[in-house]
Amino acid sequence: MSAEDIKVIQNKEIPKGMDYDFLRREVIANTQNISGDIWTDYNAHDPGVTILEQFVYALTDISFRTNLDIETILFHEGDKKGILMKHALVSPETAFSPGAVTINDYRILILDHFAGVLANCWITKIEDHIEGIKGLFNIELLVKSHVQSKDYDKIKFKVKKLFHAHRNLGEDLSNVNILTPEKLSFSFEIDIDQRADNEDVLSKILFVTERYFNPLVPFYTLEQLTSEGKSTEEIYDIPSFENGFIKEEFLTEKANEFYISKLTDLILEIRGIRDVVSLQIGLGGIPVIGDIVSVPDGRFLTLGVIGQGGQADLFKDFDIRIQKGGTRDNFNIEAVLYATELLNANNEPSFKILKEPKEKSIKAKTNQLNTYSPIQRSFPELYGVGAYIPSSEESNLRQAQSAQLRGYLAFFDQIMANHLAQLSSISNLLNVTDLAKAPSPTYFGQKIEDELNDSKELFVRKLISASELEQQIQELNELKNQFSDKEAFKLKMLKLDLKDKFVEVERIVQNDWNIYESDLENIGKLKKKYAHPKNHDLLNQIIDAFENSKKTSGHKNKESDAINNTRVNELKNSLLETMSAELLDQDLFVSMTIDDLSRIIFIHDDAFDRKNRLITHVLARFGEDFKHSFQAFFEDSIFKGKSQSDVESDYLMTKSAFLNEVINANKYLSKGVNVLNGEATNIESSFKKKISYLMGFTQHSSPFIVKDDFKGDFIPKKLTKASINQIKRNKRQKKAIELNSGVSSDKVTFIVNSSNYLKYLFQYGSSYKNYSIEQEGNQYVIYFNPPTGEIPTKLIALDSKLAAEKKRFEVLQYFSKKNESFNNFHVVEHILLRPVDQAKTNYILLDENKKNGLFKSITLLDESSQMSLAKDAILLASFANNYSILSSSSSDYKVMIKNAIGTILAKSIETFNSEASAQKFIASSIKSFQIVKKEKNISNYIKLDNEKEFLFQVLNEKDDILFSGLEPESISDYNEKANYLLLNAIEHDQYELIEESPDVFRIYLKDRSGIKIARIEKKFPSKLESKDHINELVAYFEKLIEKGSRNLNLRYYRLGSRAADDFNFKLSIVYPNWTDKFNRKSYLKLFQKTVFDCLPPHLSVNLVGLDFDEMSVFEKLYFDYLEQLKNDSFETRSQRLNASNKILDLLIANEHQ
Repeated sequence: MSAEDIKVIQNKEIPKGMDYDFLRREVIANTQNISGDIWTDYNAHDPGVTILEQFVYALTDISFRTNLDIETILFHEGDKKGILMKHALVSPETAFSPGAVTINDYRILILDHFAGVLANCWITKIEDHIEGIKGLFNIELLVKSHVQSKDYDKIKFKVKKLFHAHRNLGEDLSNVNILTPEKLSFSFEIDIDQRADNEDVLSKILFVTERYFNPLVPFYTLEQLTSEGKSTEEIYDIPSFENGFIKEEFLTEKANEFYISKLTDLILEIRGIRDVVSLQIGLGGIPVIGDIVSVPDGRFLTLGVIGQGGQADLFKDFDIRIQKGGTRDNFNIEAVLYATELLNANNEPSFKILKEPKEKSIKAKTNQLNTYSPIQRSFPELYGVGAYIPSSEESNLRQAQSAQLRGYLAFFDQIMANHLAQLSSISNLLNVTDLAKAPSPTYFGQKIEDELNDSKELFVRKLISASELEQQIQELNELKNQFSDKEAFKLKMLKLDLKDKFVEVERIVQNDWNIYESDLENIGKLKKKYAHPKNHDLLNQIIDAFENSKKTSGHKNKESDAINNTRVNELKNSLLETMSAELLDQDLFVSMTIDDLSRIIFIHDDAFDRKNRLITHVLARFGEDFKHSFQAFFEDSIFKGKSQSDVESDYLMTKSAFLNEVINANKYLSKGVNVLNGEATNIESSFKKKISYLMGFTQHSSPFIVKDDFKGDFIPKKLTKASINQIKRNKRQKKAIELNSGVSSDKVTFIVNSSNYLKYLFQYGSSYKNYSIEQEGNQYVIYFNPPTGEIPTKLIALDSKLAAEKKRFEVLQYFSKKNESFNNFHVVEHILLRPVDQAKTNYILLDENKKNGLFKSITLLDESSQMSLAKDAILLASFANNYSILSSSSSDYKVMIKNAIGTILAKSIETFNSEASAQKFIASSIKSFQIVKKEKNISNYIKLDNEKEFLFQVLNEKDDILFSGLEPESISDYNEKANYLLLNAIEHDQYELIEESPDVFRIYLKDRSGIKIARIEKKFPSKLESKDHINELVAYFEKLIEKGSRNLNLRYYRLGSRAADDFNFKLSIVYPNWTDKFNRKSYLKLFQKTVFDCLPPHLSVNLVGLDFDEMSVFEKLYFDYLEQLKNDSFETRSQRLNASNKILDLLIANEHQ
């Protein structure tokens, strides 16, 4: 017994159901009220009071078990984790933890997943994208000092992969960058206390300084946050906590400047320091003037002493002086570094994987919960029940009284036993996410164990006569296609009863014969049980044969004995048959089994309704409503021909599966597809999953709506008028059409007057009412009667009506199954269709004639950086020792340009089939670049591969376009371009007004040399209005000048691409418009409502219906595009841009209005 179990419980209120005295008083008072003057003696000696007391005692026992804590009742069988899942009971960490939505959510997610390598990270939303695209983010990573640069690319890719796994719909990642260190020089003079340890004080100064510039994000344990008074909901309100909990208050913005005065204050707080005499920070070897230390872009400031292995030369940029007692004192560098590393190790967050809390021990096992001892066993001997049942020697009256009382008590005992069975099966009752094919039972019972049940002979069931059973079975069989599930169950039970009847009769007859088989002299006693004259006659014949054998047995006549035995066996077989026939025609009572009890319970158990209501209740607790899906589910043509039971089962399974997914579906509802995870064809968002469940769609293994094998099912053929015969049907002489070649007897032929024949067939071909079967001569013909008023088509002729009905059913099933297989849709995020960011580019080195490209850069960088590197590469390429040749596994060769330390800068555009040809190329390249480097402007021999692909646009605060560029250009420096445009835009003389046609005027903006550089998008009907607009523009830009050029809303429009609005926070839902479901207006309206109900609020959506051929084209384009996106190759940007445009053309052309 544990210490926590040893307690003194004072004044604890006992539940009324466990209070024996209370129940006794209540029962007696209630009995007095009912009985009135009939029963007046309620003293303890009264037999009625004794019976009441037994009932009360049994109820207190039942009540005790019923009042056990819910954990014991649910988990008495063990497997707590499995039961929690089945009941949709979720842990706090699952219920309260959100998906990543905010920037801080993403920072916590990344820091928690990469706690061992990242000190911090920052995520910024790109607000001024050069093309106006929104929803893009940049990530900057600060790695820990022990991480080597060779691991940077791997870390960046893993962070990118993690972001994509949690990316919101309509948002995407632009860049992941790792901050590079900017080592500081550090000089100071301090005055410290006489008793202070020099090395200890210096180590603390270095540690405090490093943490000022690079503060760590602390992790907390569950126990720490709980002790602070945080609620469970507050603690788990973050998206990730694998290594501990991060508080949002420590997720500060990235500092771009620091203050020497602040650092001085922090150092003065260190114990033992009396004064900071001087302190100087140096950046790039240059002392910082003033108080502010600015951080260069893409870098972080560091002393560079932590995590460097304690090397003494780390102090080479430091000038440290210690004053102690007015004199200068020395210190040990190695000791300072060691102490600094120790400080860092002690303050580094210790990442503790959270363990599951210790589970409570279960107070009762299953057998303790549901075992029931009958009340009859607790009665005194006088009552003749339980162990005191009267023997057969006692009077008939006594035996009858005992049986009567036991019969009454048996009802109570069975009700109590069933209650405990229901109690111990609560886990099965509340199971809502792991259903079998059929709805599991919701009422439970149990048979009292035979060794405990002294009245088991009273538990019998009645088997009516075999003829009655057969008649009822026949009547139900005649209604087979119309009866309900209850009638279907009744039919099944009747058949089992009939089987049991034959088995029981055979057992009784064989037992009766076995009693007298060795005592044929007394077999006549069976006449009392079997009254039929045939049985009596056969029994008499057996007795005579037995007597005769006795008379002849003394004569030792073996032949006579054999004949006699044969005669007795023949009579025996006849007797057993007639005895069986007599019993089969009688009602029999047989011992009840647990299966018989289950049958009785099942009849009253509407499992579908109860489970459905239970799942509805649990869904409501998650804020979900599945009722609209009921309509979608039952309208689905796949269920035509299914029984109500099958439909209910399928519906319940789908609803249960949705409940199983609802937490993740809602938590990650706004999460986009993870294009970096596996094959592009196997990705699916939670948003799509939820809609699929709500609409009753099958969860398809393949994302393709158009399957490769489908077209083979149809052999479309264009027909002319001459290919078709118009005939008259036998019935009512109505018109019909068929092929000239006649109707087939082995294949179905539809004649459709529509180029979109698939949509036509799937819309009308899956409806039973559109088909008819008519007899024509010796054949049965199936006609297709479209509801559009067109002439019916003669589909196929068969030899029998049964064959025609079977074929019609096959056709309906075919369309039904195909409709189901096509019921799917695609969620297309337009942000993923945006063109590759052209702010970065490759350089190409041209030959001396500026005609052919020779080399292309390895890495992507911005234009100015690439131009500088390209010039360096030309100089390096003038010397043979800066070349190398690399071969591939396919024996191809590439020539590389490298720098002095072996870093590859560029590779040859051409691929060579031999090393000799590569060497020859190197020789010619050296000659070419030696000529180029002598040129005054070697920039003319460098080409950037994103040049002249953009038109600039200037917009106002509302994103209205004020004017656009006229000639394609590359992206230039923002400030330079903005100043250039503003300089011209504020001058009236720089605007030129041109009348393009009568009463149509256009405004152009010129530069100082008179060249037109931009055009106003708006056209004007008069000169006056045009001039007024010019005045407005000049005034507008003059105000911008006052604010600075950074306020100019300048963006670039890519040639061959689209406006930013086509990509910003937009989804397209692409569905097959040829299926039966999506052709119904009511269903499409329900689908649209479901989509909008599930849609995250920051997005807009278009519904796009494509026909079969359009869907085939779309899926090929889209999934190929996603594969290219996963590879993220800059070289394929042109192909991706082309594919993106084709996809968007399809989507926009087919938007549902």
